[in-house]
Amino acid sequence: MIVAKAEGLFKDGEPVERLNLRSKYGESNAYLSYEQASKAVQADGLAMTQDLYNALHLAREATERALSSNSEERIDEILEQGGWVVLQS
Repeated sequence: MIVAKAEGLFKDGEPVERLNLRSKYGESNAYLSYEQASKAVQADGLAMTQDLYNALHLAREATERALSSNSEERIDEILEQGGWVVLQS
């Protein structure tokens, strides 16, 4: 599962702080294509936009940097700054 912190997204008129993207793509799910990400987002009742996809792409890069430093503090820092973080579980 990918969990992305999303600023400014709304579902049913309410802000969505965390957007769960369900995927069957295994380990490659950190590298969702636009089409794959779109299907996952629509499954959560949200419309996929280019801005959202771009944010997911930036999230992947930010997460790679955070994980390469192996620092949970770095991930927390990204979240505190209102950024996006994509985590695999």
